[in-house]
Amino acid sequence: MNETRERILFLYLSTGGGHISAARALANELEFRYSPEEVEIHLFDGIPDNGSEIQRTLVERGYRFSTLTLPFLWSIIYQVSNIPFVMNFHTKAMNFFSVPFLRKYIRKHRITRVVNLHFLLTRPLFRALRQTRRLDIPVVTVVLDPFSCHPLWFYRQFAPMIVFSQRAEKQARTSIRWLGMPPMLLPRKREVVQLPPILSSKFNRPLDRETRLNLRDEYGFSRDKRLILMAGGGEGLPRGEKYLEAISRAGLDTQIVFVCGRNISQYERVQEIAEKYSQASIHVFGFVNFMYELMNMADVIVTKAGPATIFEALLLQKPLILTQRLYGQEQGNVDFVVNNQLGWFITKPRLMMEKINEILEHPELFDSTISRIRKAGITNGTSRIVDYIMNLPALPEKRNKILDILYSRK
Repeated sequence: MNETRERILFLYLSTGGGHISAARALANELEFRYSPEEVEIHLFDGIPDNGSEIQRTLVERGYRFSTLTLPFLWSIIYQVSNIPFVMNFHTKAMNFFSVPFLRKYIRKHRITRVVNLHFLLTRPLFRALRQTRRLDIPVVTVVLDPFSCHPLWFYRQFAPMIVFSQRAEKQARTSIRWLGMPPMLLPRKREVVQLPPILSSKFNRPLDRETRLNLRDEYGFSRDKRLILMAGGGEGLPRGEKYLEAISRAGLDTQIVFVCGRNISQYERVQEIAEKYSQASIHVFGFVNFMYELMNMADVIVTKAGPATIFEALLLQKPLILTQRLYGQEQGNVDFVVNNQLGWFITKPRLMMEKINEILEHPELFDSTISRIRKAGITNGTSRIVDYIMNLPALPEKRNKILDILYSRK
C-alpha cells in the first residue's frame, strides 16, 4: 500500500443538494489534478445508509418537508436553532448517531485530511478524531452559505474555515466570540480564509453563440425565440406551477423550459399546464444531467435563491429572477443579486411575468444587466480551495492538547 497517498474525507449531509454537489466538485478537481496513487477521495454522508432511521427522518426528511412544504415552520426552526442551548442539543444528538460510523470509517480508510461541509458534523468530527487519536490531521470547514451563515457553522469550530464573502468572514469572527469559545481555541486570523465559491469547473466556460444555437436544434427548441429556464434544483421550483401559468396565460412570445427535478407531482402538474396552454412553447423535464447546457441556452433563468444555481448562472452571464428564498440562510443571496442589480427578487407570479415581458420588450434592460454581471467579476473558487486543502497544516499542538481534554468529556 502506498503510504504517501493522501486520503481525503469529505463530510456532508443530504440536507439540500449544495452540500453533496460541493463535495463532488472538489473531488472532481482533485481527480483531474492528481492520480489515484497520489490522492484517494472519500465522500461520507454523516448519516450512512445503515445509520439511524430516526436521525435521517429528523435531519434530512425534516429539512425537506419544512423548507418545501411549510416555510413558516422552517422560519421557526431556524430562529430557535440560533439559541446556544439548542445548538448544544443538536450537536450532541449528532454525536450520538454519527460518531461511531465516522470513527470506524476514519480508522478503516486511514484518512489523512478532512473537509467538513456541514455545520452539524463539526462536533461529531472532532469527537471521532479524538477517539481515533487523530487530532493531528489537517481539518478545514467550508462554510457553504455565501452571505447569511447560520451560527451553527461557528459553534465548537476549532478548525480553519473557508468562507465565500467579506460578510461571511466578519460573521465568522463575530459569532465565534459570541458563542464563548476560549481564546486559545479560536481560529487565528489567517485561518478564516475568503475564497470564491465552489462550482463545477465546466461552468468556467460559457458556450459560444453558435454552439448554443446548435444545442437548441438538438433539444428541439426554437433558435429565434427567447428561452426562459425555470428550475429549482433536485426538488423542483417551489410554487413553480403558478409562475409558469402566469407566463403561459399572458401569451408572451417566448419559449419555456421547466425542470422539475425529482418532484414527480410537480412534473405531472406542469405537464397539465403545458397541455392546457398548448399554444405556448413549454418543454417539461424531470431530473436532468444536462443543466449546464440548458443554462447556456437560456436567456433568463427563473429559480430560487440557492447559492449554487445563482453563481452558476452568473458565471454563464445570465440574468436571474429569484422567486423563493429560505428564511435566514438565503436572504444574503437575494441581497447580493438585487443590490448589485444582477437580477430581481419577485415572489408574485403576475409581477414576475411582467418583469419577463419588460426584459423581452426592452433589450437595453437585458444588455445592461449582462454588463453588470460581467463587471461583478464572479469566479469559481474550486481550484483555489483544492490548493488550500492540499497545503493545509495540522492544528497547532497546543490546541490539539486542549481539544483532547475537551473531547474526553461526554
